[in-house]
Amino acid sequence: MSRKISIITVLSILLFSVLVPAAQPAQAQEALPIIEANVSMDWVAAMDLGSGGGTARLEVYRPEESVPKCEGEFNLTLGEDPWLDCWLVGIDPLDQVFLIINDQQIKDHIVYDISVGGFDAEQDILYGSGPSGMPGWVYVCNPDETCYSDGFTVSGDGIWEVNFAPGLIDPEAWFSASMADKDEDRTMSELPQPLPPPLIDVNV
Repeated sequence: MSRKISIITVLSILLFSVLVPAAQPAQAQEALPIIEANVSMDWVAAMDLGSGGGTARLEVYRPEESVPKCEGEFNLTLGEDPWLDCWLVGIDPLDQVFLIINDQQIKDHIVYDISVGGFDAEQDILYGSGPSGMPGWVYVCNPDETCYSDGFTVSGDGIWEVNFAPGLIDPEAWFSASMADKDEDRTMSELPQPLPPPLIDVNV
């Protein structure tokens, strides 16, 4: 995120240089980690934790419940990535994900009700659902690993659409959609890939 830096006139600089000692350069504020929850693949993760070491915990709670339905602890000093597979219980809309680093709660994220409904190959439209009025973005990667991203805003009836140029997107591409809260924690959903046809032994 870019910041605007105030422009100080030459006169002001000269005045303050007389009245006060020269100030030291301000230290850049350290960015907070990011929580990501995947509602279609049932996992949560934490990113951009820095290099401080110690431990990190991820805890997932159902609404109004005091016992986590999914939790895990990770040793940052040993380089463990905070990635928690919750496929047995699922990641559901309105679940609350907490990130705890060295026994201190850093931040939390309430999972959004977002989904990728499908891709209309004839109209080159990717579509899905989400909370009305919320902005989000899609990320699409073709089988040849060319990838594209675009933004959307969920309509009043809870539907979002993204139009692509004709022929740009392969129907066999990987499709995802995400939306973020005010401190950049995000919920992601993927379009389920069709299962390959079963192998049939014709020699039986």
